[in-house]
Amino acid sequence: MEHAFKRGITALAGLILLLGLWFSPAAKAAAKPHCQAMAGHQVCLESIRRSAKYTWEYRAGVRVDNETRPVQRYDCRQRPAKLEAEAVAQLNESAIRQFVCSLVAR
Repeated sequence: MEHAFKRGITALAGLILLLGLWFSPAAKAAAKPHCQAMAGHQVCLESIRRSAKYTWEYRAGVRVDNETRPVQRYDCRQRPAKLEAEAVAQLNESAIRQFVCSLVAR
C-alpha cells in the first residue's frame, strides 16, 4: 500500500509540473508578434518559416495596421545591413522584405 501511495504522489507531482509549464507566462510571451513602426504604419511579423530546400527563403505572415496579409515568400539571400531610408518612407514590399530579413539570424 505504501508503494502505491508513493507512485500516486509522484504522478501527481509530475502532472502539476506539466500544468505549471503549460500555463507559464513565458510560453504566452513567446507567441507575441514582433512589431515595428515604419513610415507611420505598424508592421508586425506574425509567423515565419524557413524553407528546407532554399535556406535563404522565408515564408512570413505580416500584419500592417491590423490588416493581416497573406503569407508570402521573402528572399533573404542578400540581407541589408540596415533598413534603407527610402524603402521605409514608402513602406513598399522591399521595406517589408528588409524588415523580415533583419529579424532572422545569419
